[in-house]
Amino acid sequence: MTQFDDSPSQANNPAGNRKRKLETKAKTEASCCCSTCNREFQSRNQLFQQLRASNNGCCDPNHVASSTTTDGALLSSHRQHQQQIIQHKRVVLIVAYLGKNYHGSARNDCTDSVPTVEGCLWKAIGQAFPQDDNETIRQAKAAFQEHIATKTNPKGMTRSSRTDKGVSALGNVFSLMLPWVLWSSETIFEDKVNSFLPNDIRLLRAMSLSLSLSSSSLSSSSSPSSNHLPLSSLDARSHCEARRYRYFVPAQAFKRTGIPENNNESLMDLRKRLKQVLLQWGGTHSFHNFTNWKPESPHNNNTATRDSQKSDKEKVNNTAEASAKASTDEKELEEEPTFFRHILRCHVEDVIRHNDTDDFLVISIKGQSFLYHQIRKMMGTTIAIMNGSLPADFIIKAFQEKETLLGEQAPLAPSEGLVMVEAMYSKYCSKHNVEPIGLGSKLFHREKKKTNCKKDKEEEASRRELWQAASAKLLADTRDFEKRVYDQVCQDQLRLYQESSV
Repeated sequence: MTQFDDSPSQANNPAGNRKRKLETKAKTEASCCCSTCNREFQSRNQLFQQLRASNNGCCDPNHVASSTTTDGALLSSHRQHQQQIIQHKRVVLIVAYLGKNYHGSARNDCTDSVPTVEGCLWKAIGQAFPQDDNETIRQAKAAFQEHIATKTNPKGMTRSSRTDKGVSALGNVFSLMLPWVLWSSETIFEDKVNSFLPNDIRLLRAMSLSLSLSSSSLSSSSSPSSNHLPLSSLDARSHCEARRYRYFVPAQAFKRTGIPENNNESLMDLRKRLKQVLLQWGGTHSFHNFTNWKPESPHNNNTATRDSQKSDKEKVNNTAEASAKASTDEKELEEEPTFFRHILRCHVEDVIRHNDTDDFLVISIKGQSFLYHQIRKMMGTTIAIMNGSLPADFIIKAFQEKETLLGEQAPLAPSEGLVMVEAMYSKYCSKHNVEPIGLGSKLFHREKKKTNCKKDKEEEASRRELWQAASAKLLADTRDFEKRVYDQVCQDQLRLYQESSV
């Protein structure tokens, strides 16, 4: 079949076909000449044979003699050097941020009509290129800035979690392609990017090279030929085996309303009662009643399905972002149990005191993935059961009633109390024998847990070994930012509780 057979009009016009074939043949014959010496050949095959026979790529011996000097060698060396500099490599960024001032983590559009964490991060990276007169560096910088000006995200970008408006994070992981010209060293890159970031966003770690635990050195290198970490295959979303969140609740919010004698309930009794409620969340269940999905709304149905396929935790509370994610594959929608999620553990992790006056219970939620608003509805339901606004068996019934709209009754807890703590890649890191990606889970009263952990003794020992091999700078920076996040979260949650109690 020729290239003209696909068109019905051409098939019915043989004369037109022959004319086009002759024109194509004429153009082909006209193009069979050497662009350097203008020597003509009968066919392109003859031209290519002549070029292959020549060691220097030109069929004119005179031109070859004049071009095989130092200029040709310099040109070849320059091209190789330029190609090496502008080469893109996959890197991993661990980012912490306070979500109070942002409309979620995901960038909505190229114009940055609303402030987002990713919008600030990509802009800072675009400004972090070395200040150099080198033409290649200028071209790489211009190309990156042009890309983020016309595309929502950099090349090959994936994220471990998409957080909603107001949600904070201690260790959100991003995987993306960046030009090697940015990498004089990891520390310099981190410092440069942070210098262009606002104070409520921090780049805690940038990983691009081999960090094998069996290696005697964890120092970074700027050479692309170094033994680099197998990040070319890392997908921050699909390779993430679990995510951990924390939700901060004022102890006063759990007090039962309308029962005066319960106002004197001790913190220990309150914690025991809360433990029994949280145990109901563990395991695999259908969380169709703990998301914003409604059967009569195809848009919400598709949104929940797409979020479940992407394993993103939260989504930007924005009309433009929601409409951008409205489409999905109907076949996948029918075949996959999209609302089933596995909660690995949900428990009271600790009790902290804010400003020496107000007690907060820290609830830890660890799961493989979450639906849109799932965690906030879980926490809203927990608080409502604790204070008597919902019956004690509400969770069990909600898991069973698949045709009802119990989701409308599940309260949505404030986003300000939610913190994305870490994304877990232990299987991926163990397979490739590399340093753990994301260290958030080891930063919350870890020393106390080391001595008290008996059930998971072997796992804890392995984690300690990985933790000791990690960068001390990352731990120190994360601890500092962690305190800022928790102080702000407690302050916002206390304010919201007091406003709702008036």
